[in-house]
Amino acid sequence: MAPRLGVSRGVAGFLLAVFVGSWAAWLLADAGAGFAHSHGAKVLRLAGYVVPAVAAVWCTWKEAGGPALREWIASGLSARRLTLRGWAVALLLMPGLLWAAAAIAARLDGSAWPRWEFSQVWQLGPVTALIAWIISPLCEELGWRGYAFRHLQTHLGPLRAALLAGALHAIWHLPLVLLPGGPLHGIAPWSAQLWLLMTGIVLFGVLAAALFNAQRYSVLAVTVLHGSMNAAGSLLAPGSDAALCRVLLLAAVVLALVAATRARLFATRQLDP
Repeated sequence: MAPRLGVSRGVAGFLLAVFVGSWAAWLLADAGAGFAHSHGAKVLRLAGYVVPAVAAVWCTWKEAGGPALREWIASGLSARRLTLRGWAVALLLMPGLLWAAAAIAARLDGSAWPRWEFSQVWQLGPVTALIAWIISPLCEELGWRGYAFRHLQTHLGPLRAALLAGALHAIWHLPLVLLPGGPLHGIAPWSAQLWLLMTGIVLFGVLAAALFNAQRYSVLAVTVLHGSMNAAGSLLAPGSDAALCRVLLLAAVVLALVAATRARLFATRQLDP
């Protein structure tokens, strides 16, 4: 059973820790041109990804104690919570959407069809792939869906909580875009590309929230969903810029999901808050 937290106390404390901790680590990692590519900078960037999980664990322990914390982690990461359909959605939804968006973009501008380049696994390196596909998704989802969304949902309802958690999650990514050493660096500040990225993160947050609820608050489910998206983004070689198509396709899926669930995103009264 998850501990009950007031938004003003539990979630506010979580957000303060996440933004201060992650942003401080990422700013320090880019403190100087000579340091930005050092092993110390890489450790600091990894620490920034880990902060949401640490903050969620700390806030849960402070509010509810050790037994509730252990139960929260064990139940959230239990594979037995996922149905066969849940596994399929978590593994295939985002790669399918990314490929479909790239295919639509290719069809519209007459460029080459998107293709999967699995050789990228070796070019990325095992450490980078481990961080991008497993560690970062796990730590982010423990915090943003496993803690923040779950508690916001009890006060704001599923859809508003999913949008708010998604928007905060998007803002949290900004240093990764704006700092020279960030993995998303290269996107111009306040450009259309940046707004598309931020909007895509918010829309992904709604999909993740729905899967989280549908699979009985499974952090594992949304970690796999997030990891499969990151992996697909690394391995898919689109024939053209598909950013706009991705956002439009995500928006269509989200709107259909909201309509089908009447904005409940699979939340049920049988699940304890």
